[in-house]
Amino acid sequence: MPSTSTFPIPSSLQELESDPYNLDPYPPNFDDVDEATRADSFDALAATLERGNRTLSNGGMVLFEEAEEEGEDGYDPWMDRERVQALYTLVR
Repeated sequence: MPSTSTFPIPSSLQELESDPYNLDPYPPNFDDVDEATRADSFDALAATLERGNRTLSNGGMVLFEEAEEEGEDGYDPWMDRERVQALYTLVR
């Protein structure tokens, strides 16, 4: 039975790297020359997620209300590009 969902659901993680998505296996600034720099890169990804999580936690549901009322310039803290890329890379 075909899905009636308007949100395309990928069948694998790798599908997130092609249209209609645009995630990279690793962000452009991910350095993995050796084990130490790779660990630092993963630490930076975790720090990005922590910052985003704190923003979402502190804002609560107000984030949605403000976006609707003020018509923010399209910024959605849930779907922040850097945060989603970090999460994807860590899960991948």
